Amino acid sequence: MILAGGAIASSHNIRGALTSTHRLSTLSEGRFGLMTGGVKIWKENPIAGSGVGSFQERFTATETLTQIEHQQVSISHNAPVTVLAELGLIGAGLLIWLCIATWHAIAASSRRISSESGWIQWCLLAIIVGIFAHSQLYADLFEDPMVWTAAAAAIAIGLAVARPPSDERTTSPSPPT
Repeated sequence: MILAGGAIASSHNIRGALTSTHRLSTLSEGRFGLMTGGVKIWKENPIAGSGVGSFQERFTATETLTQIEHQQVSISHNAPVTVLAELGLIGAGLLIWLCIATWHAIAASSRRISSESGWIQWCLLAIIVGIFAHSQLYADLFEDPMVWTAAAAAIAIGLAVARPPSDERTTSPSPPT
């Protein structure tokens, strides 16, 4: 790690390759440019965004005919940037809340249950976080069935083990007569 940091700090070519927006766009097959365009769209309507599904129309309005012919644009290939551009700070705040609430619900339920089921909960949370990290360059966070499957499984496990079995449930004593 220290050697990599030293190489980056001392080499102009490496620093240039890692910090060049043109190089990032080339390496990400144009996705970095789409994300940059999403941020520009967001800056036009920062609070409420430009509307659900408007990314393609708004982005292509800023492109030249040659650029449009060479790429199909429908999303920014980054779920948070798409949410920010289309739904503004309101939608981004809701996305952040959803991520934090999911994390908190799974983590809290994993602490209340047995260690085996708790580890399953943490593994499911790791799957969700991994898909979120990976979705930063492919944009199918909300469409990916594994996200919803892992979240549903984690919630179901949390609910199932949090309830006592039916024979252990206590019934309220009847009042004396």
